[in-house]
Amino acid sequence: MLPSQFELELPTHLSSLRALARRLVGDRDEAQDIVQEALLRAHARLSAFRGESTLKTWLFSITTRVAIDHLRGTRRWDKQVMVDACDARGAASVAEKYGDPSISFDVRQHVSFCFTCIGRSLSPEGHAAMVLREMFNLPHEEAAKVLDVTESVFRHTLSDARRVMEQEYAGLCALVNKTGACYQCKALRELAPDGRRGPPLPEFPLPFDARLAQARDAQVEGDVDQRLNDYFFAATKRMQK
Repeated sequence: MLPSQFELELPTHLSSLRALARRLVGDRDEAQDIVQEALLRAHARLSAFRGESTLKTWLFSITTRVAIDHLRGTRRWDKQVMVDACDARGAASVAEKYGDPSISFDVRQHVSFCFTCIGRSLSPEGHAAMVLREMFNLPHEEAAKVLDVTESVFRHTLSDARRVMEQEYAGLCALVNKTGACYQCKALRELAPDGRRGPPLPEFPLPFDARLAQARDAQVEGDVDQRLNDYFFAATKRMQK
């Protein structure tokens, strides 16, 4: 592909690449760095792009590989830290965030935050498989190309990741299990001032696929306020050390 053609088509895919990186790592700054590195690699490899896949698939592959390399260099996240990051001890800090009248709570955004947090407790490949299939709805064949594996390997990786994530949700989330240790959605919504609590919480119990749909419906790139999620990611990341 000629550089001029690449520059012409790239803007069409930038938002999706940013959303992909954000879904994979959560942290805004890390996601920006990943996209920047992916684009540098893409520019360097333009002569190798033969059109055997779509440009989007090729760019997704490079971005996902950069993110996986990044995740391999970090510790997998401890699920208990995710609970502690937003427990009652942090209520004052959250209430302070709500002091800004432009900040509102949206349960879909928080469910999306939880999806990425639990994803970061999986293997990087398993987390990537979940993001590609469940968040971006890529067909198995295309997702396998993104990860540069056979479709059968991808299906196996996805199946294992779904099983582990579903088990984690069942033991952790109060929207799924009344005895779950994490009740962040309810607590954070109640902390929000009237008129800024967003849509009501989903009905209990929330099936796994319905929870994935909530995360998928949450916008993570573009014209959306991510300040609460940025705060929670920063708190969770800090407590993982």
